[in-house]
Amino acid sequence: MLLKLIQTPKGRGLAATCNIQSGTIVEVSPTILIPRSAAEALEIAGIDSYPFIWDDFHLALAMGLGSFFNHSYVPNAEFDLLEETQQIKFSAIKNILQGEEVSINYNGDPKDQSLLWFEVK
Repeated sequence: MLLKLIQTPKGRGLAATCNIQSGTIVEVSPTILIPRSAAEALEIAGIDSYPFIWDDFHLALAMGLGSFFNHSYVPNAEFDLLEETQQIKFSAIKNILQGEEVSINYNGDPKDQSLLWFEVK
């Protein structure tokens, strides 16, 4: 296993358990697709910040470690939605050192600096 769950100043997150080379797939998470019309129920359940935007009609709740990647505007990993298999693939875009937090840009594009729905620390 390349990742482990850790506590960070942001809350739970993921850290590398070994050195990871750029291009390495670090996680493939199956998803549960949720109609966007059910977004209010996710808020009531307290999990509204976890789903990924899947398409115009669905959100995707990543299973496994996929919901524990923290956001960074300078990420060391990226994600791809695999529509055919309803999975999300997370890959290193930089070399990551053992113990380093593994982060993604929640905007989808690692270079996208658009504001998010929360204040980024």
